[in-house]
Amino acid sequence: MDVHRPKNGMYMLDDPVSCEKFRCRDCQVILDRAREALRMVTTGKFNDALNAFRSVLQAIPISVANDANEERQLTEMIDTCREYVNFTRLQV
Repeated sequence: MDVHRPKNGMYMLDDPVSCEKFRCRDCQVILDRAREALRMVTTGKFNDALNAFRSVLQAIPISVANDANEERQLTEMIDTCREYVNFTRLQV
C-alpha cells in the first residue's frame, strides 16, 4: 500500500488490490481544528463550534497517529469533543 502526503495534511492511501482511495487526516490537523472550535465557543459562536466539533469527531476514526503520544491525544480528543458537542447543543 502506497502512502502519499500532500501539503494540506491529508494522507492518500492507494490500495492496489481494491483500487480504493480514501483520505486520512494528520493528527496535528485534527488538533488544530479542535483548538479552532474551542475558540468559537469562547467567542460565543456555538452553532459554528458545534459543526466544528462534530467534524473533528468524524475525522478522528480515519486519522493517522505517528506515535503513542498522538494516539493518546486523539483518544482524549474524543471525550473532549463529545462533551463540547453536548454543551453547544444546549446553547443552540
